[in-house]
Amino acid sequence: SSGINAEYGRAKEEEMRKAMEEAEATAKAKKELEEKFEKLQTERNAIQTELEKERQAAIDAEEMVFKLEGKQKDLEEENNELIDRIEEEEENNFSVAEMKRAVESELSKTQEEMRLLGEKLKSAGGDIAGKEQELKDKDAEDMLRKYKAKAEKE
Repeated sequence: SSGINAEYGRAKEEEMRKAMEEAEATAKAKKELEEKFEKLQTERNAIQTELEKERQAAIDAEEMVFKLEGKQKDLEEENNELIDRIEEEEENNFSVAEMKRAVESELSKTQEEMRLLGEKLKSAGGDIAGKEQELKDKDAEDMLRKYKAKAEKE
């Protein structure tokens, strides 16, 4: 009976040892799974954080695009205004150039008229001086004749 008990004891011991080994293996597997889970959880959190950063970057990029579109629109409007002003200035410059040509032409005509009048005045002045001299000569002749006639009477 002591052999049976010893055998039974050994069997129980073996059973206990196997149970302990299984428990250790299970505990080890559980610990490995928990570590794997924690590692996956950490990776998931890192991915989640990265995703949030990318979402924020996308939002920031959309806001930047919106701002740039607004700025582009403003610059296009300003550019169109400048083009209109340039066209106006070109039209004004054309009008001014036309007026300048008209004034230059009028000035040229006036200068030519002045030149011709100057020539007429010179020629008239010469004529007047000549006629004045003729009159003086004639007056002198008349006076001389009258003097001679008076002298002959006396």
